[in-house]
Amino acid sequence: MRLQSFFLTVLISGAFVAAGCAEKADPKKPVQQIKKEVERMSVEELQSAAEAYAQKLRSQHAEVAKITERMKTISVEEIFSKKTKPIKDRFLSIQVESSALFQRYQIYINKLQEKGVDTSQIRID
Repeated sequence: MRLQSFFLTVLISGAFVAAGCAEKADPKKPVQQIKKEVERMSVEELQSAAEAYAQKLRSQHAEVAKITERMKTISVEEIFSKKTKPIKDRFLSIQVESSALFQRYQIYINKLQEKGVDTSQIRID
């Protein structure tokens, strides 16, 4: 019982942490708004925002890898069927969202570099 409570607490905590990062890394936040905001942000705030975007991009990369592995197990006929439409739709939505996230991430990275900050620790890899 105690072990279950521990795991439930860890799971819920992880969900809150992930939700916090997801809110910070908003692919729909207007680029012009971000460009204005970075002018007033401290180095710590810029680093935190850049890391949130990098973390979201890393998680999407991992999801794309899982989808790719799953697609490898599907026959060519099935790939072009309606059966795989949800998988293909998710893959495309991740691509679109990743592009938006990367564009916003780059704004924070550029501002940090402009301030002379080493951004090698906030890389997406």
